[in-house]
Amino acid sequence: MTKSMTSGRLTLRTAIFWTALFPVLYIFSTPCQAQTTDLVIAPVDPASHVLLGGQHAPWATEQNRRGLIPGDTVLEHLTLVLKRSPQKQKAFERFLQELQDPSSPNYHRFLTPIQVGERYGASQHDIEAVTGWLRSQGLRVHSVANSRMMIDFSGNASLVGAAFATEMSFYEVKGERRMATASNPTIPTVLAGVIQSVSGLNTVNDHPYHGAEQAQVPAKDAGSDLPALSICNGGSCEHFVTPGDFYGIYESGGSIDVAGAGQTIAIIGRARVYNPDIENFQMLTALQKQDPTVIVPPDGIDPGPAAGTGGIASGDQVEATLDVMRAGSVASEATIDLVVSADDEQTGLNGIRIAATYVVDTNPVPAYIMNISFGACEADRTQADVQFWDTLFSQGAAEGISTFVASGDAGVAGCDGYFQTPPQSQIASPNYICSSSYSTCVGGTEFADTADPGLYWSQTNTGNLESALGYIPEGGWNDPLNSNGGTQAASSGGGFSSYIPTPPWQTGTGVPGTQGRYTPDIAFTSAAHDGYFGCLAASGGAHPGDCVVRNGQFYFEYFFGTSAAAPDMAGITALLNQKYEAPQGELNQRLYYLAGNPSYQVFNDVTVATSGVSGCVVTSPSMCNNSTPSPTGLTGGLSGYLVNPGYDEVTGLGSINVPNLITNWYAGFPVTTSVLTSSLNPATQGIPVTLTATVTTAGANPPTGRVSFADGRS
Repeated sequence: MTKSMTSGRLTLRTAIFWTALFPVLYIFSTPCQAQTTDLVIAPVDPASHVLLGGQHAPWATEQNRRGLIPGDTVLEHLTLVLKRSPQKQKAFERFLQELQDPSSPNYHRFLTPIQVGERYGASQHDIEAVTGWLRSQGLRVHSVANSRMMIDFSGNASLVGAAFATEMSFYEVKGERRMATASNPTIPTVLAGVIQSVSGLNTVNDHPYHGAEQAQVPAKDAGSDLPALSICNGGSCEHFVTPGDFYGIYESGGSIDVAGAGQTIAIIGRARVYNPDIENFQMLTALQKQDPTVIVPPDGIDPGPAAGTGGIASGDQVEATLDVMRAGSVASEATIDLVVSADDEQTGLNGIRIAATYVVDTNPVPAYIMNISFGACEADRTQADVQFWDTLFSQGAAEGISTFVASGDAGVAGCDGYFQTPPQSQIASPNYICSSSYSTCVGGTEFADTADPGLYWSQTNTGNLESALGYIPEGGWNDPLNSNGGTQAASSGGGFSSYIPTPPWQTGTGVPGTQGRYTPDIAFTSAAHDGYFGCLAASGGAHPGDCVVRNGQFYFEYFFGTSAAAPDMAGITALLNQKYEAPQGELNQRLYYLAGNPSYQVFNDVTVATSGVSGCVVTSPSMCNNSTPSPTGLTGGLSGYLVNPGYDEVTGLGSINVPNLITNWYAGFPVTTSVLTSSLNPATQGIPVTLTATVTTAGANPPTGRVSFADGRS
C-alpha cells in the first residue's frame, strides 16, 4: 500500500508559517488519554485488611532474626508502587510496543513524566485515598511521582509496622545486617486494587559489579614517549583496552562520524569521582577534557568528596570512576551526569533507587540514557523489589529513556560473592535489576586471543595508546581461577527471571523458550584478561594506579566486570541518538529484530567455536559457558549455560559491531520518498510562487513529520 501527504498551495511568504505549524499539529495528534477509572470505590474500613503478597524477604527467617528495630527508628523514603486497572495496563503496554513499531503512528512519540501520569497513572481520587490512609496511620507523605504510579512516604518503625500489621526486625545474612518485615504486610481491602507493592520494607545492599587491579609497565616503548600497555611474562602477554582499542575492536570494518555531541548520559552511583583521575585518563587517551556533572537528588544523601592521592577509594567510588571513564570514552563529546546518593543503613534509604527515580521522574527528562552497574541476585529479593524497577523502567521507556544494567559478575550463581571462593551450595539466579524487560541487560565476553596475540595486538601504541589491530574473537567471560590458582566465581551473569514473563519480542535463534525474561541481551569484553585501562589515584597498595611514572615505571589501574560493559553500551547509544537526532528509547525490540536479520551484521555472535574452547562441557567453567567452579576445584560447581549460535544466557545476542548497528538501525523501515515542485521555475521577483511537497511511503500509515522550505538566501 502506498500513501502520501501533499501540501496545499504555499507561497514563500507562508512557508515559514507551515514549518512552524506542522510540528504543532504533530504534537496534538498524540495518542488518546487512557480512560480514567477510579479503582477505590468505597471508604477505607480499618477493620478489613488483605495480605499484600510477594513482599516478604526469603532470608527473613527466625533463624536469621536478631531482634526488633527500635520503634523510634525513622524509615526514610519508602515507596508505595501503585497498579493500573487491567484495561489501562494493557493500554500502557500496547503503547510501549507501538513506540518501537515503525508501522505505528505512535512510533517514537515519547511522553514527558507528567504526560505518563496524566494518561496512564492512578486517578486523583485513588491517590487521595491512598495518601489519606497513609496519613491516618501517622506516616508522612513526601511526594507523588509525576508518573502517578509511586508515592514516597516515611515514618518510624513502630508506625510502619502498625500500618502494615507486621513487625520490623533486624536480620543477619552472610555477615550483613538487614532490615525486613517479619511477614507479608497487609493493606486495607479497599486499596488492594490500586496498591501493587511496598518498596523499602526490606533492605539488602546492592553491589557494584566490578573488579579492579593495579598494573605497571615500562614508561616508554621503543621510539615512543608513550607506555606500552602490555605485560609479558615468558611470552604470555596481557593487554589492556584503551578507548582507541575499544573502537579498533568494535568498529572493525567501518567508521563512525559521531561522538555523542548534544547527548547526556546519566550514570547512577553512590559516590563522587576524583576529577584528576578522569582528566589524566582523558589526556593520556587523547580525549577532550570533560569532568562529569555531579547531581545529588533532593531526596538523596551527598556521599561527600571522593578520595584522592594518599586515600583509599571505596568500592562505590571505583564503580563511579569506571562508569564515567567507559561511557565518556565511547561517547567522548557527550555530557556525563553522575547522579549519586549514598545509602543510609540506619534509615534504610537506598541511594540507587533515589538516583534512578530522579532521572526517570524529573520533568523535563534530564537524560535519555541511563546506566546502572549495580545489582544482586533475584533469589535474594522479593517480587516487590523487581516490581519497583520494572515500574520505573517502563516509565522511562515511555519517555524515550534507554536504560542499561550490568548482568552480574558471578556467572549463573548470581547470589555468590563475585571474585570470591564459591560456597558449597550454589543456586542459579540472575541480577534482579536486569529482570525488567524495559532495560537492556549487558553481560560479559572475553577475548580468545591467547593462542596468537600477535594476530590481534600491535607491540607498540599509537598516539592515543591504541594497539588493537581489529576485531578479536570472543567467548563468554569466565575466569574460574584467581591469580593464586584458587577457584572463584567470576563470569557473565545470566539466566531467567522468576517474576517477569518472557517478553513477546524475545524470540529468535537460541532463545530457549518462555521460562521468563532471559538475560543478558548483549555483551562486551569484561574479563580481567585484557582489562580496561584507567586511572585511580586512591587505589592503595605500594604504588597508586594514578597514571604517573615512577622510577621508570608507569603505574595505572585496570578494570573488569560487567559494570564496564554496561556503560560501553550507554556510550554507543549516545552515538545512535546523535546520529538520528532523537532519543531511541528502549532498545530491546529493535536489537532482537536486527538479530533476526543476519545480513545486517550487527552482532558478533559468540559461540563455542569463537571461544576457542576444545572439549567444551557445561559442567566445567570455561569461556564456552558461565558455569562456576566448586570451592576446591573446577568441577563440582554449578552448571550454567553454553554460548550458542544466536542468543544465549551468557552473552545474549553477542557483542556489537558499532558502525553496522548505527548504519542499519532503521533497516527494514518502509521506504519514504519526497518530491518538491514549484509553480514558477525560475521564479520572477514580485510574483507569488506555489511550492508543493509530496511525501510518499510504502508503509501502512500516512507519513508524519516536518516539512521545511527555504528561499535559498544565506
